[in-house]
Amino acid sequence: MNIDAENKGRQPDRGDMVENKLLTAQEVAEKLGISKQTLFRYEKRGVFPKARRNLINRWRQYSADEVRKLREIIRGHLE
Repeated sequence: MNIDAENKGRQPDRGDMVENKLLTAQEVAEKLGISKQTLFRYEKRGVFPKARRNLINRWRQYSADEVRKLREIIRGHLE
């Protein structure tokens, strides 16, 4: 069965759009309660995995799932 055929004509609901939105480094830093520079430093030191990059402007981008994982990493380092 073709999944695309099942979803053909289906408009994504708001939950899909929010879940699929990619966040900037500034947005992620604010959600995590750290500075953008700390976010970059953690990535450079290997505490956080490398972020995907926007193909046009090369800015870091994060999914909601990635933000949840980063939050878990921070909790693990603070405990």
